[in-house]
Amino acid sequence: GYVNAAQSLFGSCWDILCLPILIAGRTGSGKSSLIKSVIYKIITMMLPFNVLIPDLKKEYRHLCTPGTNLKVLMQDRIMIHPLQVPDWCNRIEDYIVAFSKSFVSENYLVGTSENLLIDLVDSLYRSRGIYAGSRNFPTLKDLYDLVTRSLSKAKSFRWIDVLLWLQNRLRPYLLCDSFNCQIGIPFKTFQTENLVLEMDTGFTDRMYNFTIATIANQLYMHNKAKDIGGTIKHWWVIDEARILFNAHRDVSAFGESILTEILTKSRAYGISFLLASHEAGSFNSVMRSLAYLKIAFPLNDSSDLDFIQASFGLTEEQKDALFELPPYGTAVIRYGGYEKPF
Repeated sequence: GYVNAAQSLFGSCWDILCLPILIAGRTGSGKSSLIKSVIYKIITMMLPFNVLIPDLKKEYRHLCTPGTNLKVLMQDRIMIHPLQVPDWCNRIEDYIVAFSKSFVSENYLVGTSENLLIDLVDSLYRSRGIYAGSRNFPTLKDLYDLVTRSLSKAKSFRWIDVLLWLQNRLRPYLLCDSFNCQIGIPFKTFQTENLVLEMDTGFTDRMYNFTIATIANQLYMHNKAKDIGGTIKHWWVIDEARILFNAHRDVSAFGESILTEILTKSRAYGISFLLASHEAGSFNSVMRSLAYLKIAFPLNDSSDLDFIQASFGLTEEQKDALFELPPYGTAVIRYGGYEKPF
């Protein structure tokens, strides 16, 4: 886009997508139009990476046209089997730990739950012969039933509390058809296809977070195990970063989100993120420090302006000028390859 009155153009190479990108802007400021423009360029070109777009507003389906290689998965087509170990995973124990960590993290459970969940899933796998090569993977319903049976045998009040929390968090998943399947969407689909995942109905915020964490963590584990990286391989476009990366999460009680950990580590293995939100305060400190490209469309709240000033390194005069931006189509950019915001 244009950067000044002289209509000088700003552009960047595709390699910039290897680093997280932050976009903030109020509704109607041009944030979504910019994101769609970038996505459209990607899906009409033969680029060596795929785009994954979780969609809470049915906003991206119209990009799926005959001239693009984008597929849309509506809510009733999103089948996630988080206890199905991918074929490429050689150590089942590693997958159990990864599942347990993701479930505890994105369902706001305390750390004690993770160890218990590992033991419960390990027990289910052993009873079904998964370690011996069986593909009869247990479902979240099977896990819920095991937790319920364990409750009747627990004697410690502490363990009863932990089991009750697990039961409470698992219960909503049993009511969602997307998680009640014997075989989930193949891993290769998320690895190679440009996808819109329409999650506007049937998914709670925790289910939304857990689904993305499960897919992103599998991509990270696979690329790390196969030593795949160097350039971008998978690009996540998250238009609701406020939900996914809760900047106000109580880390002392629930620990860091697994997604924040993935955001920190995954660049080396070709996974990166574009994160957008209506409020600048949605971006936690990790996201701000990692982002190489930051874009701020007009915002409403003074606290958002304080955030932009601190994160972009603006002077007081530049901060005041944020209120003078046109209501649509103009943004302030902080680009790591250039010494000043523009």
